[in-house]
Amino acid sequence: MSYNVFLFLCFGSRYVKVDGGKQQVEIFKELNLPKWLRIVTGLIELFGAISLVIGFYDGKFVAIGGLILGLTMIGATAIHFLIKDPLNKTIPPLIFALLSLLLTFTHLEYLLNLFN
Repeated sequence: MSYNVFLFLCFGSRYVKVDGGKQQVEIFKELNLPKWLRIVTGLIELFGAISLVIGFYDGKFVAIGGLILGLTMIGATAIHFLIKDPLNKTIPPLIFALLSLLLTFTHLEYLLNLFN
C-alpha cells in the first residue's frame, strides 16, 4: 500500500467519524458510547492524519502521526475484541494500527530526537 493510499484512508475515515457517518454513529451507539467521544476520537485521528501529510516535509510528523493513529487503532481493536465483534470488524483497525506503527518505527529517529 503506498503512502498516498494510506493518507487517503486516514483522511476519509476520520472525516466520516467527525461528520457523523451512519456506520460510525451506529458503532458508537451499539457500544453505548457518547456522541462527544466519537467526535473527539475523530478529531484525534484527523490530527494524526494531518501530521502524516506534514510528514512529507518533516519526518518527525510521520512518527508523531503514526503513533497517534497506531495507539488509537489499538484502542479500537481492543474494544472490538472486548465486545466480541466478528473478525471482519476487528481486523481492519488492527491492520491500520500495524501500518501506523510501522510508519512510526521507520521514522523513530525523528521521534527520539524530540526528546534529546
